[in-house]
Amino acid sequence: MKRKIGLVIAVEQEPFERVYGKPKTKTTLRGFEVSCYERPTYDLYAVSSGVGEVMGAASTQFLIDHYGVDLILNYGVVGALEPNAASSSLCLISSVVDYAFDVSEIDGVEVGRHSEEAGIAIPTDPHLRSLAKEAYPDLPELVLASGDRFVGKAKDKAYLHEHFGASLCDMESAGILRTAKRNDVPSLFVKSVADTLFGGAGEYTEKRDAAAAECAGILDHLMEVLGQK
Repeated sequence: MKRKIGLVIAVEQEPFERVYGKPKTKTTLRGFEVSCYERPTYDLYAVSSGVGEVMGAASTQFLIDHYGVDLILNYGVVGALEPNAASSSLCLISSVVDYAFDVSEIDGVEVGRHSEEAGIAIPTDPHLRSLAKEAYPDLPELVLASGDRFVGKAKDKAYLHEHFGASLCDMESAGILRTAKRNDVPSLFVKSVADTLFGGAGEYTEKRDAAAAECAGILDHLMEVLGQK
């Protein structure tokens, strides 16, 4: 039986289609634009979520409820929080820190800590990461800080790196990961750096599409691997 893969895309739909090809069907349902692809080992349902944690979570739940996907994949561009992450560098996300989540005044726990998690960093699915590493051994596994704010200033990036141990940041991954985990659906995150430590909105805008295309270039083979295991 073919695997059903749900792909959540924030703003990188056009670079994805340039690399991956036009979908078999494209429809708008419940406010979500869905592109459907059929491959020998898997069916793919790609949703344009839009920006932010809430829409990332809503898109993930929609894919699970409506299409019955058994795997969530998120691809896209991120910002670097430390100097070793170069533009267009591809990576896997080992864990996500929801750095904007803060109930410390009520519960006395660390900023970013969700009560159902063992620690601040929420791990992604280790089995899916191992399959991805078999296919692409050189991909580093990095921690990502996620929150509903574009982080462009170097001092803000350095703060996230120093306080949360994260190397990258985005605005959707925490919502996607927590929703997938709540539904017992494994998830994998493949990212490419757009803006580096000392870059900001200008660098992000300039390099976003190229970084997204670099990331999309490995997805077909990666999903073939995931579809067979």
